[in-house]
Amino acid sequence: MPATWSSRFTVLNFWADPGSGVAYQVQVQIPQRLMASPEDVGNLPIVQHKPEDPAKDKVKEVLLRNLSQITEGTALGEYDRYNMQRMISVRANIAGDDLGGAIRK
Repeated sequence: MPATWSSRFTVLNFWADPGSGVAYQVQVQIPQRLMASPEDVGNLPIVQHKPEDPAKDKVKEVLLRNLSQITEGTALGEYDRYNMQRMISVRANIAGDDLGGAIRK
């Protein structure tokens, strides 16, 4: 049973450290119980990296809904390639049967 929803399997995100230039993978994990609707997604706080008024030097939080349009939909979460061709992996649970029996069905 999944405990979180995560971006790590669908879209890889990277942040480059301005001091060293090293890129780090960044992922978001949120408990699934907190993500029950598009409105919940819109209520995610986003930390503003460069405040509009640097003189005040305050980090500000902006809600995601104020930065984007959030809609429900479907999308391919992952696809693989083999020799430059897209490949789809199909997985199934064949508990209680052997592989040959499952193939014949």
